Amino acid sequence: MSRELFYPVFNTFFQALPHTFRDKAAEKGTAIETRVASEAGGTWSLIKNTDRWKLELGATSTPVAVVCIPIEFSWILFTKSIRPHEIMNKLETKGDEH
Repeated sequence: MSRELFYPVFNTFFQALPHTFRDKAAEKGTAIETRVASEAGGTWSLIKNTDRWKLELGATSTPVAVVCIPIEFSWILFTKSIRPHEIMNKLETKGDEH
């Protein structure tokens, strides 16, 4: 899982997050930070604008929630080979659980 090969794939997976969250209500400016824990991984922030969610690369200074996914579970989670509830005990989460 090298950065050269892993990161572009995961960056593509993360592009779907605004669509996935499209029906999730939140106040403007709400930010959710997600990290894939590894040198090959990265950090993405999902931020609520007036009418939609927007994905940004990198960390945000004021996330309401932070989710850190170990790299060994990340690819199976994003390819739907495992469901989130099956690995919740493997994730590091902080902040608002909703």
